[in-house]
Parts: sequence; structure tokens; C-alpha cells
Amino acid sequence: MADKKITALTELNSTGKVSSTDLLHIIDYSASPVNKKITVSNLLKDANTAITSFGAFTHDFGPTNAISGLSVVVPNTTPAASAETEVVVNDDGNAFVDFRVESSLSASAIHVDASVDATAGSVNTVTINGDSAKVDFKVNSDSGILVHCDSNDHVVGIGLATPDTAYLLDVAAVGGKSIKAAGGIDVTGVSSITGATTITGDATVTGTSTLGGLVKFSQSAGATVVGTADGTVGGVIPLTTVVSHLSAGVGGVNNDEFDLADGVQGQIKICVYTTQANSAVAKVTPASFDGTSIDMNTPGESVTLLFTNSKWYPIGTTYDVVIT
Repeated sequence: MADKKITALTELNSTGKVSSTDLLHIIDYSASPVNKKITVSNLLKDANTAITSFGAFTHDFGPTNAISGLSVVVPNTTPAASAETEVVVNDDGNAFVDFRVESSLSASAIHVDASVDATAGSVNTVTINGDSAKVDFKVNSDSGILVHCDSNDHVVGIGLATPDTAYLLDVAAVGGKSIKAAGGIDVTGVSSITGATTITGDATVTGTSTLGGLVKFSQSAGATVVGTADGTVGGVIPLTTVVSHLSAGVGGVNNDEFDLADGVQGQIKICVYTTQANSAVAKVTPASFDGTSIDMNTPGESVTLLFTNSKWYPIGTTYDVVIT
């Protein structure tokens, strides 16, 4: 071939090259300068030198130009809100381009599976410690540990670096209450509660609950019921609180009546005679009751009622309460 300047040679573009056979001229300085040839593949293989790129470019690594495994997108030499630089794994959203991070103990410390799992509701999955090795997962806040998933002890700690291994979930104490639930909570099995506990509203417990501390049942500010001669209006005992304080004789009478409507199955109602005037008797008359009334003559007397089998039944009273 006649000598030609390089600028006069036919250009080989990126789509026409064959990296394993196309050759480049290279000078080998390993011993003494020697002219040699090298394929494009060998030139780019094991470069063993830092490669730096500047400017607004997109660097794409993938099996084809239609499938991106890793993409580094630099849209502008000066990053801005409208031109953010991004590093994207699986930029084309291909179902068979996964992302996996290994550690010294795990071949799948982090695994993003791009395939659709039809058995789990047609979802993609992101798995921490995919091969169940000794890899913990931690999330910190600006004040310390927030979530700690301990792979060795099989326990999750919220706000704890070393959660109690006797439990599957251990939640740290805070200044107020540690857990808030906007909805209801279903508890099945034996539960132990230690400390002061306040329950407002309906509570349904399935199984046995062991209460190891003080249990308080909240009641509204208007818990005192003022009796009337016939029990209507002011003398109606509410069913929305566990405890009602009875006040009798305020109107100058000496026998005030209190009406109590039917409750719901298993409901407990406690009536305590707290305020007396004119030596009045506080007479509680349940709507459904095996008897006529429950009479309390002295402040401090009380009766505890259970609504079951469509009636109120007294299950506890002070010694001088009269049931007729």
C-alpha cells in the first residue's frame, strides 16, 4: 500500500469496528521501544490506569445500545436543579438487569431484582442480605440508630443498637410513648403489660392478658351524674364511661333515682355514690335487671355491674348496698 497520511485514511466508525480483530499501532516500551500492533479489545482490557472524563456526556454500559446496565448522565458541565447529574442502574428498566452488592460475608448484601415476581403479586423486590448471611441492616438518624435489623440474633430494634434477642421486635423508650397506632391493634395470645396503662375507648383482647401494673380507664370530665326524682334527664347514667359518680339530694329531695340503659355483652359499669345532700338515697334502676333497684345510702358506697345475657348483674358491692 502506498504511503498515506493518517488523515487520508478511510475512517472506521464505532458500528463498523470489530474489537477483537481491528488493529492499532502501538510502541512497546516494556524493554526497549518496539513498534507493535494491538487489537482494540486488548487496548481497552486491563488498562490499569485512572480514566477521567469531564464535560456534559452520557456514559452508558450495557450488553447492547438498547439495554443499559449502568448509566452516568451528565447533562450539563455545571449541575443545576434543571440539569442534575445522575448515576442510574438499569436506565432502560429491563426486567433482566439486576443490581447486586457483595460484602465479605454475603454475595447478595443488597439485591435489586428487576424481574417481575408473579407469585408475590407481580412485583419487583429489593432484598437486604439475600443469601441470609451475617449482614446487618442499619438506618441512622441525626441522633443515633433508628432501625437495626440484626441478622445474627434474628431481631429488629427500633432506636436500639443492641435489641433484646428474646423478641422479634424491640422498641426503645422515648420521652413520651414509644408506639402510636392510628387504627386498631389485634393481639392474639398472652400479653404482659407492666406499668401504668390508660385505655380510652373499646379494647378487645383475644387470649390471656397479664397486667403487671396500674390499669386506668379514662372517663370524661362530666363523670358526675346528678340524680332526679324520676331518673330522667340528669339522672341518666352514661354507658360511655366505666365509672360514674352519683350525686343525690341536691334538689332538696331525699330519694334520687338514676336510670341505667342496657349495655353491650360483657360491659362493666361501676357506680360510686360520692355526693349526698338531705340524707338522700341514690337509687340505681337498670332497664334490664333481676330485681327493682340498687339503693346506696351513704357516700362511698358503690356497685359493680356486668351486662351479660341481656341483663345487668351486680358482681360486687360495698357491704351496705341494698339490692331489691
